[in-house]
Amino acid sequence: MSFSNRYNSIISSTHTSRIWDVKSILCIQIKEDSEKYSFLILNTPIVNPNMIIPLWKKASIRFAVDGGGIHLYNALTKLKIDEIDDFLPNIVCGDFDSISQNVMQFYEKRNVNIIHTPNQDKTDFHKALDILSTFTLEKVLVYSDNVGRFDHLMGNINTLYKVPSYSHLKHLNVYLLGNDCLTWLLQPGYHTIHIPEKIWSNKSYCSLIPIGHPCCVSTTGLKWNLCNCVLKFGGLVSSSNTYDINQKETIVKINTDNSLIWSMTLGNDILNDV
Repeated sequence: MSFSNRYNSIISSTHTSRIWDVKSILCIQIKEDSEKYSFLILNTPIVNPNMIIPLWKKASIRFAVDGGGIHLYNALTKLKIDEIDDFLPNIVCGDFDSISQNVMQFYEKRNVNIIHTPNQDKTDFHKALDILSTFTLEKVLVYSDNVGRFDHLMGNINTLYKVPSYSHLKHLNVYLLGNDCLTWLLQPGYHTIHIPEKIWSNKSYCSLIPIGHPCCVSTTGLKWNLCNCVLKFGGLVSSSNTYDINQKETIVKINTDNSLIWSMTLGNDILNDV
């Protein structure tokens, strides 16, 4: 059986078909009023404000989640006084075990909505999504870099996996945005990912990570494509992959029979047009 036939045979057995456009996800060259989204800042230092702050400013709803409020505060205090109000969060939330009292007072004095979420059975990230679900926006950018505490990273990935299982959250499209990385969950089915030319031609890295269970995966558009391959920890994991620069279309196609993490590096200047 040819590769295309094997690939299509998996596609025919699945039900979900999704198209992802990375430029649209990152609001690159998108008119400000045509793409509404929410932006969450988790407990992550803002080391690249030139990338994060423009996306933050254009968001329709802005959350600073617990310690994220400190990192946002550090960025805001570098602005001119008359600019600060344009960058304030709509909501500061969390169990508040990371945010300092003086930072809380900074937001309170500016009438930012403060929501205490003490439940320890969920992460502050998850509880922020619970609040966000009461709004009508579906797209959620979450700033959380992949450095620092490993347990925080795995907790954030676990939240991505849990979102589809909650009826009040499953309509959300949640993307983890790092300083040089974009990550989201692919649910079982057929996925087409449109990659910006700059990322494709630079042969930036991408990966397919199976967490929690094996995944049978087929792909096109990658340098090292998969064909009915089983990805699992203790076996094959498609890390440090890249794109097939000989392919004319800058498109990756993926089919998976189980939920799968897609992660890609962006490059230092990809968001210059945000």
